[in-house]
Amino acid sequence: MEKKKICRMQIALSAVSVLLILCIAALSIAFYKLHSVNLFSKNIVLSNASFMNKADAESHVEERPSVPQGIFSEEDVPYAEYASMYSVQNELQAKQKELNEMFAYARYKTILSVPHLQQGDALPNGCEAVCAATLLQYCGFTVSAEEFVDIYLPCEPVKLRWGCRYGPDPSKAYAGNPRQARGGFGCFAPVIASALKSYVPQTYIVADLTGKPLSELAITYIGVGVPIAVWVTQDMQPIEKAYQWQSYDKAETFLYPVNQHCMVLCGFDMEKYYFSDPLSAEEIVSYPREAVENCYRSMGMQAVAIFSTE
Repeated sequence: MEKKKICRMQIALSAVSVLLILCIAALSIAFYKLHSVNLFSKNIVLSNASFMNKADAESHVEERPSVPQGIFSEEDVPYAEYASMYSVQNELQAKQKELNEMFAYARYKTILSVPHLQQGDALPNGCEAVCAATLLQYCGFTVSAEEFVDIYLPCEPVKLRWGCRYGPDPSKAYAGNPRQARGGFGCFAPVIASALKSYVPQTYIVADLTGKPLSELAITYIGVGVPIAVWVTQDMQPIEKAYQWQSYDKAETFLYPVNQHCMVLCGFDMEKYYFSDPLSAEEIVSYPREAVENCYRSMGMQAVAIFSTE
């Protein structure tokens, strides 16, 4: 009997040992996924304080336009004078920049009267949609920011598996849900441009102005009454941290600045740019030109405008 009891105890201990080994193996796999694989989707610190690659950021130096290409006509006298000022740019580049600031910004100083829409509790992470609705309402359309989100804005979820984030390309869809304070990330200019194109009739043009210097956009568009949605950061602060997630198929990794923000540029003068800010209770907020231009560059120089062809 004693031998049988000992034998049964040995079998039981062996079974427990096997279970412990299996548990340890499972925990090891989980630990690996949480602390190794998850490195691809943890928030990261950007040492160069820029969303763009450092080389790309340096290549996008804000320069005053030689001849702004936009919706000015050759018959437009101010535009002709402006272009004329730059006819000798190669010989007088430094002087021309000074003249540009003295002439163009003084001549085209303006602040457009745009609707002031706020994100509020309905869209805590919907600054892009609010700006899109602002542009539409300025053009005379009656769509609200909430309707724009529900009907026109393509949204795809950001999912958490084993501590690892998976989500869409923010240049193709809004990542998450703009109605959620946590779980709403954002999207880039091509998404808003595409959504706006699905809304406006053919008599309107939606222009993705990404890559254009902000000073050029101010003169070319704000100067003739066309506001612009621009991608910047909250309070024009430097980008120091970014969300990170993988594509659903794990083939790509996407970065999204934690303090990214979208506002409607509606005015400028010699010293400042003026905005309708979805996060502000004030109808118009302003920031120094240099701070705005640096911030705009750090976000990849993204901008969208709408204007009528009639």
